[in-house]
Amino acid sequence: MIPEQYKIELVYPGEEALKLIERQNAQRAINLSDLHRKDGICRWCGVRAVPTKRHFYCTKMCQTSAYFVLYPQSPRSKGYQLVERQQCACVLCGTSYEDQILSIVATAIKRKHWCVYYMIGYQLPLDLDHRTPIFKGGAGVSPNFENHQVICRPCHRKKTANERRKDT
Repeated sequence: MIPEQYKIELVYPGEEALKLIERQNAQRAINLSDLHRKDGICRWCGVRAVPTKRHFYCTKMCQTSAYFVLYPQSPRSKGYQLVERQQCACVLCGTSYEDQILSIVATAIKRKHWCVYYMIGYQLPLDLDHRTPIFKGGAGVSPNFENHQVICRPCHRKKTANERRKDT
């Protein structure tokens, strides 16, 4: 589906990043500036040294991983989750976006766009849904997206309306 040179392998967060995620679990997003760099070590993985004093991450993969995990509702993160975790389909109704994704990927490659996942998340009518709503104790941000699913907007509207109706 997506050529290898455009694929992204997410880096699992280090100890400090995991502590931050646990402390601010109920939020929909966490500021990247809340991750502090210590003694020239990467903000995200907390293992490798950063190239220079002006850098915060050891590699582009650590920076991308931090962005995807801490901002799960961003177009890049939604595109990644849809393609890499959900086989290009809405979890609830099963609508497949494979044809549209192939077209978007071809256009992105032709235009030499820097992030194919961004183009996918930006151009498709998708929403990030929390399987267990945040107000019911679900995680807002999690390193492995366990409480997140990308679903089409009509399904998201129905699911949210049903959850609100059950609460009243």
